[in-house]
Amino acid sequence: MLGEGGDGWFYESVDEPAPGSDIAMRCPPERPQRIAFTSPPATGTTVRLECLQTVTASDGMVNVGSPCSSDCSLANGRREIMERWPGLLACEPVSQTCQPQCAGTEQCAGGYVCADLDGDGSQFCVNPTCAMN
Repeated sequence: MLGEGGDGWFYESVDEPAPGSDIAMRCPPERPQRIAFTSPPATGTTVRLECLQTVTASDGMVNVGSPCSSDCSLANGRREIMERWPGLLACEPVSQTCQPQCAGTEQCAGGYVCADLDGDGSQFCVNPTCAMN
């Protein structure tokens, strides 16, 4: 956590900026958060962050990553969901979270692939390094 010393990273948001942060100027209003470092990584360092656990929004809205205990169809009427994912959202059975359905990888966000994880014929956009192992 910021202020506890040591090297590492943290989530920074416009609502809780780090001291001296430029987040309000650099992050657009529709994405008011970022990953920041407690100190800059050493020159030549490769930083690789992987999301190994689904993170859900705290605003109460059903979205990508919401648990399937929420009705994924509640998100499908929202314009931003319909524009971004033509296949809409449905319950992905392996992670038990609402995920975009797809017919091909071109419909998925960068780095994600379209896959049928449990062999039932339903395809979802998934992180290939996490979900397909």
